[in-house]
Amino acid sequence: MKTTIKQVLFISIMLISFSFYAQDSRTLDNYRQPDKRGINVFEAPKDTVSTFDKVKVRIGGSSTLQFQALSNENSDAVPLQEIGANFNLATANLDLDVALAKGVRMPLENVSIFSSPPRTLR
Repeated sequence: MKTTIKQVLFISIMLISFSFYAQDSRTLDNYRQPDKRGINVFEAPKDTVSTFDKVKVRIGGSSTLQFQALSNENSDAVPLQEIGANFNLATANLDLDVALAKGVRMPLENVSIFSSPPRTLR
């Protein structure tokens, strides 16, 4: 029992340290960072120095749940249906940035994934 716990603990520590190491090498050539390092940067830097050594894939994502509150009014000639307030459809975006070869990069940004089926109006 103790050896099993030690083995599981050792494997989990190794996997955690490997994941921290994997997060360190996320930089790509001519790439604008989507986090705080990319704020106030209009477009990706363009340079001729390439450090390509193998295919690199950067996977990122974001999600959102928006709240919308609308109101409507007219001159009371035609009665309007109450709109009210509710949450919009939840969405998630998947970002893939792939360095394929020296000077060749394939960005796939804002691949939308809907997390629930659309609502029907009654």
